[in-house]
Amino acid sequence: MAQRLVRTLCRDCKKPYHPTRDEYDKLVRTYGQEAFEKNVKIPYSEDLTLYKPDGCDQCNNSGYLGRMAIHELLVGTDDIKRLIQTNALVEDVRNQALLDGMTTLKQDGIEKIFKGLTDLVQVRKVTIR
Repeated sequence: MAQRLVRTLCRDCKKPYHPTRDEYDKLVRTYGQEAFEKNVKIPYSEDLTLYKPDGCDQCNNSGYLGRMAIHELLVGTDDIKRLIQTNALVEDVRNQALLDGMTTLKQDGIEKIFKGLTDLVQVRKVTIR
């Protein structure tokens, strides 16, 4: 299991905005097109709303208040165990884990972006890939 803490948008002052098509497409590409359609299922529309930091007295004008965890869990399936026992490349283990349904740290972060809890800047700060 891996987890990272991301700053959460201040509930009192976060600003709603309609993302551009390019911004939406970038989030989908980063998540993975096929996995996004399977797991998130949020289409681009005129009603799509994301949030960005603004700043108020509650958050000391930072736009962020508190932290939350994003998670990644590698389940030890038979295929994963076989790969580990044969000293497979990390990339091969990762690919198998994704096939087995693992959600990466970045994917979990992007899901929380669509829920209005954080933003891409914060997710990028704590994820490597």
